[in-house]
Amino acid sequence: MKKIMDFTLGLTIPVGPFISRRLKSDVMQQLVPKIQRVEYVIMDKEQDDAYKEAIQEYRAASQARIAKTLEVYSNSILKVLLGKSPTILFSFLCFLSVNPYLPNVSKSWRPQEQTMVNTFNNDTSIFACLLSTRAGGQGLNLVGADTVVIHDMDFNSQIDRQAEDHCHRIGQVKPVTIYMFAPL
Repeated sequence: MKKIMDFTLGLTIPVGPFISRRLKSDVMQQLVPKIQRVEYVIMDKEQDDAYKEAIQEYRAASQARIAKTLEVYSNSILKVLLGKSPTILFSFLCFLSVNPYLPNVSKSWRPQEQTMVNTFNNDTSIFACLLSTRAGGQGLNLVGADTVVIHDMDFNSQIDRQAEDHCHRIGQVKPVTIYMFAPL
């Protein structure tokens, strides 16, 4: 039994870096910086009322809040997109007409979605990929992007963190900037 324990302990050190389930704290030195920016969107009274109603009914944010947030997109985030920085947009934004971009891969996960993600990671002419945070947490490797925009934050913040960490992971060579929009 001692021989087996010694053998196992002897393998732990050389094999450790190759085990796929590692804690981020174990590999933090290998990761590029991650910058998080929360952009607060001031809502007028109508928007605030609509937002509170949506919270009470356990639905997504109202169209009034979305309209105000889209105004912020046009003033700030689209500058990032126009700068051709590879970007992941986590939200309902699949209806926006941003070209070139990858279509929404969040409806259901099939092998062709992995092909789309590989295309995004490798094709520099594609500067946006539209996903929901739930899809972004499905084991995707999104290191082709250095900018992540989370439009509507999930009530479970771990969903958002998991989604942004699919961009900020081993293999990422550029610092990652995370933009989150939160209503005031």
